[in-house]
Amino acid sequence: MELSTIFFYLALIFVVVAILSDTFFLVRTNHVAMITCFGKRVRSRGEGLHLKIPFLEKASVFSRAIKSRKILIDDIFAPDDTAKKENSFGVSTDVKIEIEVAIVPGDTFDEILNFMNFESIDDIYTQFSADLDHIIRNFAADPYEEPKNWQQALGMGDKFLEMVVAAILGHRIPKYTEERLRMLKKKIGTEDGITQEEFDNIVLGSHVKKIHMSPEEKERKEETKNVAMGLGSSGEDEVRLKRFGSRIHLLKVSSVKPNDEMIEAIASKSKEEIERTKEVTESITRGLAVANYVFSSFLPPDFESLPEDEKVAAKKEATKKSFEVLSDPQERERVIRRMQIESGKIKSASIQENVFDGGLDGALATFLVNSKKN
Repeated sequence: MELSTIFFYLALIFVVVAILSDTFFLVRTNHVAMITCFGKRVRSRGEGLHLKIPFLEKASVFSRAIKSRKILIDDIFAPDDTAKKENSFGVSTDVKIEIEVAIVPGDTFDEILNFMNFESIDDIYTQFSADLDHIIRNFAADPYEEPKNWQQALGMGDKFLEMVVAAILGHRIPKYTEERLRMLKKKIGTEDGITQEEFDNIVLGSHVKKIHMSPEEKERKEETKNVAMGLGSSGEDEVRLKRFGSRIHLLKVSSVKPNDEMIEAIASKSKEEIERTKEVTESITRGLAVANYVFSSFLPPDFESLPEDEKVAAKKEATKKSFEVLSDPQERERVIRRMQIESGKIKSASIQENVFDGGLDGALATFLVNSKKN
């Protein structure tokens, strides 16, 4: 075979291989592809082996793998905290909310078309974070609804999530407008209406209660709640983000916490309370030890063998003398020294008067109560 013929067949094989390799393409699991022809987006393809026009069409593949991210929204103020940004802790009263979210590209042509309008998934997360920030701040600052302050906000993670989902789905919870109030006023006292007391308790601008919603509004609220519950727990559902050409696979409020300054202030105050309680407890314990020691010293040696009526009289006399001794600082100091020498019940080398600050009164009160019971 001539050399030229060999080169011809080799070239032919090369061209065939090149055409076939550019004709078939594989879309792996959890990926989608967009086919473009001279830059124009013509169709999308899901998982599997597909065909395209070689050299004229190109396939851009996007991952739909689920990777969640943390979004932190801080400096959130409730209505009562907006005007008064400090509390008894002396620090700002804002809270921070951490949200976990997983966004994946859609799998339809229109969704992928919108998704490709963004440079990357990072841009979508940035835009979505801004939307979350706007929704949550407006809800927290609403003067007609809870949370009214930072303490209430800490326990409202589910409510924050529901408001976010409602905004995403376009199911904004309706509010009492003047027109709605006029309609409700006409139904006061009717069979399908409300009472005058219920009407008087309605606040203009507050969110409409479910019993006053139309069937369509109730349906939207129920759908919002169901979607929020699904996304907040298992993440098995997906909510479409049409503007981003994406879907939310996971969305949950991970935590609602006070700001770092507030956390430190609370921890510090809690520690102070624990230390103070410990000091008072130790003080009362020491005071009781001294009181019981003095009381025992005034009981007659044969106390246990005395008749019952004489025991009662002896206790009363011992209680009276004990209170007189313990009320005298000098006598009390002598008693403490004697206890150290005789029994070692108080191990401190030097007992100051502040041992009894906040503790002696409690010790004496407990001592007197116990004496009366006996």
